Amino acid sequence: MKRVLLSGLLAAWIGALPLVAAGAGVEVPHLYRALVPVDGQDVAERRRALKDALFMVLVKVSGQSAQALGARLDEGSMDPVGYVQQYRYDSLPLSAQDEAGMVPALGLAVEFDKQAVDRLLRDAGLAVWGRVRPATLVWLATESGSSRLLVTPAERPVLWEALATRARERGLPVVVPLFDLEDQAGLKAADVWGGFSESILEASRRYGSDGVLTGRLYQDASGLDVSTWMLLRDGAEQTWRFRDGDHRDQVKNAVDRLADVLAREFAAPGTEGPTGHLDMHVSGLETLDDYGRLMAYLEGLDAIKDASPRVMDGMTMTLRISATVAREQLLQTLDLGRMLRPLSAADGGLRFELSR
Repeated sequence: MKRVLLSGLLAAWIGALPLVAAGAGVEVPHLYRALVPVDGQDVAERRRALKDALFMVLVKVSGQSAQALGARLDEGSMDPVGYVQQYRYDSLPLSAQDEAGMVPALGLAVEFDKQAVDRLLRDAGLAVWGRVRPATLVWLATESGSSRLLVTPAERPVLWEALATRARERGLPVVVPLFDLEDQAGLKAADVWGGFSESILEASRRYGSDGVLTGRLYQDASGLDVSTWMLLRDGAEQTWRFRDGDHRDQVKNAVDRLADVLAREFAAPGTEGPTGHLDMHVSGLETLDDYGRLMAYLEGLDAIKDASPRVMDGMTMTLRISATVAREQLLQTLDLGRMLRPLSAADGGLRFELSR
């Protein structure tokens, strides 16, 4: 079933994902691209914008927050010119409004060299998070007086736009429910408010996301904005609470916390370093289309530098792969794609069956 993406206010990052295969990771586009507002086209302003754009890309590619990345890299000493592939000046969309509601007329769109950026991060002991990343479905609920309601993008666009913007900044795929009749029948605000995980997961199943994040937004007795969040993933629950700032700020904080959690799992540098060369055995290759699908999938993974077929025995192929990440991260990446079903191997090798 084709993925349906919302546009306009929520940009291309937030999508409704009806009937997507469960656990399917999402390929995040434009990780090495950034658009930065500028006040003009003079050399000093361009250089300032290039540095900002490089830092934005490093945040997305590494999975690290801006604060954590700033503590590991000397931003002032980085020369962005050596990492730039191309740049151009472009008009900014209305969604680029700043906090005061002003819309800069001009932006600098920069595309950075992937290999150079990856090398910069690895030289600093930081991970490179691949393009295939886990998608998270988000439900929001608010309390107003004695009533509690699920929050749709039409009702509170500011909250959803804040979520979309921060998710884009962190390179994080986020899924928004359709809020159609099936959702209305399947999930109530009371389920989110009570943290009833079974009801939440059952209502979320149709979207096939890798995890579910719920947010309860309310005001305490003194009138301050408060929010409580619950992440459901891999049979476990994590909860967070925010009291600083308003609900818009707290939505951004929740996305940051989510990105940090996922990056620790999928973008960890790995203590053993890159796996190097490994033999991978894949069964279930019945047709030439199966072979083409497998090779296109492996060649599209950042975790695999090279995949070379070695032996074909019936419907099983042995490939020699060169991995850029540790073995555990390689297996996590392959698991996200759901194209290869792992098979038990007594010799500890990489054995999979092509999924249909």
